Amino acid sequence: MEISKLFEERRPILISSPPHIAPYVKQEIISLGCEVIGEGFTTVETLGTFDDTIRLNIQLRTANHVYFLVEKLMASSVDELYAGIKKIAWEEILFEDGYFSVNSVTDHPEIQNTMFLNLRVKDAVADRFQEMRNKRPDSGSEKNRAVIFVYWKSNEALVYIDTSGEPLTKHGYRKLSLRAPLQESLAAAMIMSTRWDKEGTFVNPMCGSGTLAIEAALMACNKAPGLMRDNFSFMHVKGYKDTMYKSIQKEAEEKIAPNIPCKIIAGDIDHEALRAARTNAEHAGVDHLIEFTKHDF
Repeated sequence: MEISKLFEERRPILISSPPHIAPYVKQEIISLGCEVIGEGFTTVETLGTFDDTIRLNIQLRTANHVYFLVEKLMASSVDELYAGIKKIAWEEILFEDGYFSVNSVTDHPEIQNTMFLNLRVKDAVADRFQEMRNKRPDSGSEKNRAVIFVYWKSNEALVYIDTSGEPLTKHGYRKLSLRAPLQESLAAAMIMSTRWDKEGTFVNPMCGSGTLAIEAALMACNKAPGLMRDNFSFMHVKGYKDTMYKSIQKEAEEKIAPNIPCKIIAGDIDHEALRAARTNAEHAGVDHLIEFTKHDF
């Protein structure tokens, strides 16, 4: 496998989401000018280069992970899967002095626990490195560096680079939370489902830690959620270009509006809830766009 071919050509990109949220991921992908080539209950598929995954990771509000396809394998058994993964030129993708982890989803009779599958994939990658470089990267369960994702069903296995690593559902601004906080990506999808035009008043009573109001403010000022995050798994593979990341980051920053044409109100009767909401809004950089009020619903 030629590294330039893998990272420069347009390949399938799979974006995962929580259940019922895929239609909103699709809306986002289309708004970013991407072509939708496949849809599932929790996935949307598009085509793009590795650099395109950077833009998707920064911009998407409702997604879980962005996966970049490395290889499609035919494998009817664990041994065949191991052999197929070992043939992939991982030394051209991962750093030998780096770190990687494996995650998987499978519907195969040989696998009762994905931990076993993950281990076999790790073994295949490590054995490939030992044979080719006489050295191998460390591996473990942490998802904050390079991550390999495998989807194996029947006799077909899809091998991806998980370019996100830690889930995109966390938008990076929640510093204080209350009991059962609303997931950021779900809040964004809820707002999208209302067809709010970002001009009418947005009221979030019983705001709790402020997730809905903050997501509304981020949408209204066009601030991409990925700008609040400084680490993605795409940064830990050989195809990553820091200049491209900074260019895409700057492009997103330039689209942020300093003011918004609507009023956003977040209210709660609980003082601690309002304190958490204000703190989180400050970390998101949108506290000046939200009016916080203490009141009974």
